[in-house]
Amino acid sequence: MDLCFLKNLKGRATTKSLAASITHAIDNGLLKSGEKLPSSREIAQLTGTSRTTVVRTFDELIARGYLNGRKGQATFVSDIRCDTELLSFEPPVENKPPTFSGLLPLDMLPAREWQKTVAMQVAKLMAVKAGVEKRTSDLQDLKSAICGFVRRTDGILCSPANIAIFSGTASAMESIARMTDNEGVACENKGSAIYELFRRHGAHISELSIDSEGARIDAMGTSAAALKWLAVTPSGSRPSGIILSDARRYELIEWARINSGIIIENATGAEFQYTNRSTPSLFSQDRSGSIVYHRSLTGLLHPLANLEFLITPDRLMDRFHDCFSETSTPPTVEHLALADFINNGLLEKHIRATWKVLRRRRQMLIFALKQRFDTRAEIYASHAGTQIVVRFDSQWSLPVLMQAAQAAGLKMTANDRSDSQKEAFRPEFIIDFSALEEEKTESLIETFAALLFSTKAVVTATPLHSATAVS
Repeated sequence: MDLCFLKNLKGRATTKSLAASITHAIDNGLLKSGEKLPSSREIAQLTGTSRTTVVRTFDELIARGYLNGRKGQATFVSDIRCDTELLSFEPPVENKPPTFSGLLPLDMLPAREWQKTVAMQVAKLMAVKAGVEKRTSDLQDLKSAICGFVRRTDGILCSPANIAIFSGTASAMESIARMTDNEGVACENKGSAIYELFRRHGAHISELSIDSEGARIDAMGTSAAALKWLAVTPSGSRPSGIILSDARRYELIEWARINSGIIIENATGAEFQYTNRSTPSLFSQDRSGSIVYHRSLTGLLHPLANLEFLITPDRLMDRFHDCFSETSTPPTVEHLALADFINNGLLEKHIRATWKVLRRRRQMLIFALKQRFDTRAEIYASHAGTQIVVRFDSQWSLPVLMQAAQAAGLKMTANDRSDSQKEAFRPEFIIDFSALEEEKTESLIETFAALLFSTKAVVTATPLHSATAVS
């Protein structure tokens, strides 16, 4: 086998460049169908890269149908490849998610399990194409898998008919927003994209107040009766991470029942809660059919897969049907693979493993901040998600804090929310702990603190406010 096409990669091969070189060689006939490839160790030596990079490349190309992996034997050029249109993704494994995007770091993704699942679906789709197997409905299989997933994780009982599949949050929420023209809508955070979306569609939009127990419908006063919609995140209000208390849950559900209102429950991130007990979904607690359940799996799996879904109660299905712009495509590898990934318990296994890592990273960050700053930093009750909210002593200005964080390599951003709880002269900051390396957390905070305590930039402000802190 002539491997000259790999020589130009020597010393600088990445998963992306190596995959591109191999696929180019296959597409142009330099590598023939059925031809055996050198071992991952041999290619690593030839290109001067790590064996891990080569193995990851092989996994990706197996998932894309270019190669066949035979356990305990070797890797071969595939005899048949999946048509490009059947693939709805090509994982950009070299890319890193932007800060505060809600995406998990790449090293926490179940890439190998996902790619094996995709490879199996490629083979099945090609068998369907060859007439060996019957065609299957990808969306129907996926909806059935989601029914099982939400029943096990959130206690939600529904049928595939109640589920609508979307490729992104914008398309999912757009379907709901179309129905809010000239109707009253209250959202938790005035600075959120959802708030702006409803406003743009002609809704009479207002902000729903939040305190340490979550969203407050009672704070709306008599105007609550004029509302038709509430958009809430009971599993962790954005961006504070506050989980809705039992009393507030009852109040919201009663408001919807009495006023024939509709609550849009954003359950994204519900899998990462750090309290002693996991809180149930509003959908599972409601008995009047007033909750529309919205969940995203994109943050858990991107760039491997992107998925959003809505669960609509039977009572509202007729009204919602004409407004849903559900994803409608031919069978795709991604949809079929997601169904298998969920049915085989791999998604829940991934969630459990990720939760353990995130809980540990969260605890280490909080401990390091408390040790170094003591009373000069308040850590607010962020009991869910991948971020904590911190308010530092007012002796440091916002620019000084941001400059010190940048110099120390701490990924921190100003919490520029505009709700009624935000106090004047009290800028808050969000620190995302999902990508923090545990062994470096303490030294990172130490460097950040040293830069702040050594600075001469002091501003005049009132004493630090006492607030709910995380222990």
